[in-house]
Amino acid sequence: DEYMNGAVQDIDALARNINFEPFDYDRTTKETTVAKNANGHVTVVNTNVFDALKEWRTQVASVAGVSAYVVMYDRTLAELANALPERTSELDSIHGLGPVKIEKYGQALLDVIHSSRNASNSRFDSIAKETEAPILEPVKKKKEKKEKTWVITYKMYKEGKTVMQIAQERSLTETTILGHLARYVESGDIDVHKLVSNDVIEKVSAYMSSRNGGAVAIKEVFEYFNETISYGDIRLVLSHLNSMNQ
Repeated sequence: DEYMNGAVQDIDALARNINFEPFDYDRTTKETTVAKNANGHVTVVNTNVFDALKEWRTQVASVAGVSAYVVMYDRTLAELANALPERTSELDSIHGLGPVKIEKYGQALLDVIHSSRNASNSRFDSIAKETEAPILEPVKKKKEKKEKTWVITYKMYKEGKTVMQIAQERSLTETTILGHLARYVESGDIDVHKLVSNDVIEKVSAYMSSRNGGAVAIKEVFEYFNETISYGDIRLVLSHLNSMNQ
């Protein structure tokens, strides 16, 4: 979700210049380095990072109204999950990432990798501590269920933290945090008026009414208001309108 401000601009032009490239990949937790299996397919080492990247890609594609592969190939996500880059200067070595995509998505990709990688490290640290004590009898380990990133954001918001504070603590962009909270605006758990001014709500609502219920991309609304209303605020208002129509 993370991710959306600037991530979908000019996506239609980008889509016209991309040819679909099928990609087979293997998921494993046994490898510790970037590798290829016997069939020559790239092995996905860090599956939790790969899953988080696929979730991000789905959100970007949904907002832009394009297929997921138009945003990024599976092979690109697999190589990112294996390489775990920490700086944008490291992205140009990844298959499928040229200057345009790095400029458009670079920071968002690093945010996703950083967030999902930290969650994974915390999990393994916890397991290591548990196994330091002598094991007297076989213990069945329960599979830990990873908490969704938007759920973490919502809990922090309910604790009274601002969007800026949450973004700083989670090392994510404010647009990503607003995207998380938009889920709860649509479900009715958050009052949109606490996040967006009445003036913005009225303007976006009036524009949507003029479209007579037709499908509208966030980018279209953003450009209609001459980029004076942020992607995050537009998404919150659209989520609010969706909840009103349910």
